[in-house]
Amino acid sequence: MTEKKKLLFAFIGLLVAIGLMAGLYFIAKPKTQEGQKRITVTITDKDGATQSHEIATNAEYLSDALLENELVETTGTDSSMYVIAAGGIQADEANQEWWGLTIDGEMAMTGIADTPVSDGSVYAFTLNVGW
Repeated sequence: MTEKKKLLFAFIGLLVAIGLMAGLYFIAKPKTQEGQKRITVTITDKDGATQSHEIATNAEYLSDALLENELVETTGTDSSMYVIAAGGIQADEANQEWWGLTIDGEMAMTGIADTPVSDGSVYAFTLNVGW
């Protein structure tokens, strides 16, 4: 088999793999809930001081609920959305500060733009220091 054919087959294989992964993501993607939901958002600074916010929202995704209630500032868009401030507290990247998110006590596996809002859930932001 020639080198060009090998490269062509490898490229086709890569495209098929990417297509399968995309399909699996859309099948397994967390489902959203329509209608009003009540959630709690807590924000903990690096010294341990905590704010708690009870929110009633019709938003399907966490980013929308947080932004409509002015609880976070973000940079980027959708899948690359990054929280730079929460509860008026700015993360200082120069000091390696970043916001971590847990949902009902579990580390979030999705970003805020891809996290469905679930009625009764607790979304906790904690300011962390150090990569």
